[in-house]
Amino acid sequence: VVVVVVVIVPGKKVAAAHALFILARNDATSAAISSAGGVAPLVALVCDGRQLLREEHARVSCYRSARVCAGELWTELLAGLVQAVRDGTPSELKTLAAEELGHLAHFPTGARIASRSDPTRRDLMRIHSSMAAAGAIVPLVALLRGGTTTNKEAAAWALSNLAVEATFEAIVSADAIMPLVVLLRDRPIRTHAARAAAIALKRLTRNAAISVSIAAAGGITALAAMAACDDGFAPQMHQAAALETLGHLATYDLNQPTMWHDPDVRGTLMKFTAHRSESLRAQALYVLANLTMHGVNQQSMWEDVPLRTAFLQGAAVESATLIRNQACCGLATLCELAARLSEYRRSFIENGVLDLLRSALEQPVSLHRCGGRLSDQTHGSAAVALELLDAEADELADNPDRKQQRTERPLQRRLARLRRGWCRSRLEGAVPLRLCITAEALVTSVLVQVAATPLHELAFAKVIVEFDGQLGSDGGGLRRHCFTEFGKQLVEVAAAAGETSSSSSLAAPRLFKLSEAGRLVPSSAETLTGRVGEATDSHGPIVPTVSSSVLEQYQACGRVCGLALVNGCQLGLPFAHYFVRLLQGEWPSTLEEMQGELAMEEPSWLARPDFLEQPLSEQNLTGILTLSRQIT
Repeated sequence: VVVVVVVIVPGKKVAAAHALFILARNDATSAAISSAGGVAPLVALVCDGRQLLREEHARVSCYRSARVCAGELWTELLAGLVQAVRDGTPSELKTLAAEELGHLAHFPTGARIASRSDPTRRDLMRIHSSMAAAGAIVPLVALLRGGTTTNKEAAAWALSNLAVEATFEAIVSADAIMPLVVLLRDRPIRTHAARAAAIALKRLTRNAAISVSIAAAGGITALAAMAACDDGFAPQMHQAAALETLGHLATYDLNQPTMWHDPDVRGTLMKFTAHRSESLRAQALYVLANLTMHGVNQQSMWEDVPLRTAFLQGAAVESATLIRNQACCGLATLCELAARLSEYRRSFIENGVLDLLRSALEQPVSLHRCGGRLSDQTHGSAAVALELLDAEADELADNPDRKQQRTERPLQRRLARLRRGWCRSRLEGAVPLRLCITAEALVTSVLVQVAATPLHELAFAKVIVEFDGQLGSDGGGLRRHCFTEFGKQLVEVAAAAGETSSSSSLAAPRLFKLSEAGRLVPSSAETLTGRVGEATDSHGPIVPTVSSSVLEQYQACGRVCGLALVNGCQLGLPFAHYFVRLLQGEWPSTLEEMQGELAMEEPSWLARPDFLEQPLSEQNLTGILTLSRQIT
């Protein structure tokens, strides 16, 4: 049958393409088509396209069969479609080629061309990279600027599918931001091109620098206008696309004050807090909840009575789950205001915020949007908020433990924001990070895989653990066990050999050691390099230079700790308190503080009060000991 189809291609190209599509849906016959030489004329027909303009049914079949069969001619297929987008005549041919590029970029259609096995998102990223390298983005952007309405719709849809981390640089280099923003302002504003442009911009907002560029190009006001437009021309999905993109833009600090204090943006968002559609109401609360994360906004947002009412009503038990999730997160973040300024604490209590958050903690948890349960993000935010508000001002003055708890609250707020961003991005389909662990070398196998994972895949990943040679799926227990053992075994990890390492005849130094209190502390630069710096520099003691390979090990350790935090897991051993303070940038400012940190980890005569009270001469330390601070 395949031979007959290929023979008739010269005379009945479109009909033959339809027959090939029917055959290509089976892997065995798809391989037969390829071996019989049926792919090359099929790709040529798609790239030409003029014979496909007359009949839509045959055109769709032709394109679909090309997607399935064209694995070995992928480069030729891309080159032909890119040329058609750039130079095709009539303009309908440009539309067809742009739509086909969008299909090829869409998961999982495009990935099946590159991988005959089950496609993954990494397959899709390779597809996107190859499309960008083939020059697909520049002619698509040109269509956005000067094409017909249908050209613009097809080009915007293709770019929305191409907008992933691997193509961000190419999209920005092609100056695509402004044409996409302009599409949002087109009248009628409810075109499919506007929705596709909003989706493309939403995906581009995963990059902080691009988000700033979108805001600078007027994207925030254009999206607000698109959401506010209610002319009945198109369904609510256009408003939803605009609100989702605004929600992503609202996750960045630079955009948050501008968005809240812009009366048009704020008015649009407040209009949707009372919308009849639960999904649109939840989307508006999502944007507003993100805006609460900026300290500059918090006071005016709490004092805004309509917004406060929207949050309080949305957080009530009887509210829909989607709405309650966002309202509780907004209230929980605003609790930072009450923890920072005591005069607001009474207002929060009188308005029932604490009761609403306690009620949220009593509800079952779900990591998904559906199921009638509150999200893990809501529980985490509510728990941190209640911790921030659990102490009265007079208690803090008398209870040393309360004082210490207060000093740790900036870290709690940072973790709440981290978990917040992670949960939101994970709900949008972030790819899980699968770690295949060797039990005998657990820490090393984890560090190698985490270090090799690109940041855009690592940033919001849910970790799924598999132990080599063992059966079973990770329902959370394997993940917790992995992070627990990682912490316990960190003290056994040797530093990588480098140009500054000590002699190879000696045992390699460890990356971490334990304080006398049993907490993890990084080894000193002197230990890692096997030598001591010489005090010959006028600026102070010289710290030996640690090799880049060792620093990369520490960086990977930090990323593993970040994954543990956002996945709600604990390491088997804690880090020393003073080390955590240094990570937060909260340097000890007085000798008493330094003594307090030392007393917690390694009690010695240096940590006793009388060490500071007695002159060095009475301790026989004159000329021997000087007090200085050096961070290594």
